[in-house]
Amino acid sequence: MNTDGSMIAPANEELLAELLSYQKKEVRHARITAVSVVVLVVLLIAALAVLVPKAVALISHVQDSLTEVDTLVADAGVLIRDSTEEINALVGDASVLIANANSMITDNTEAVSETIRKLNEVDIEKLNKAISDLDAAVEPLANLASIFKR
Repeated sequence: MNTDGSMIAPANEELLAELLSYQKKEVRHARITAVSVVVLVVLLIAALAVLVPKAVALISHVQDSLTEVDTLVADAGVLIRDSTEEINALVGDASVLIANANSMITDNTEAVSETIRKLNEVDIEKLNKAISDLDAAVEPLANLASIFKR
């Protein structure tokens, strides 16, 4: 090397040129990276600006729906309880109705049996003979009444 510094060795010049070229590439890559990061941040902010209100609205809608489902479930529980009470009352009424029907059938069976027994005690031959005797007794009266009709 020279002491006056006016002349730089050719190898050093090549090295400096290479170093300058490398730094220019590094600066270009840094700029590309910075622009990419800025673009990504802007896209992320835009996406959040669009998605966050929709997510909040969706969560609100889900909460409203869950409240309605809770109300429907409570109403269904009340309906089932009321229906069960009505069914139990109907079953109780049906039991009373069946008991009354059984009692009526039993009472009527006894009355019908008694009537049939009494009918069986009637002597049909004597009844027929009594009708014949009555016919024989009424025939002269009928003849007498027919004389007055003429």
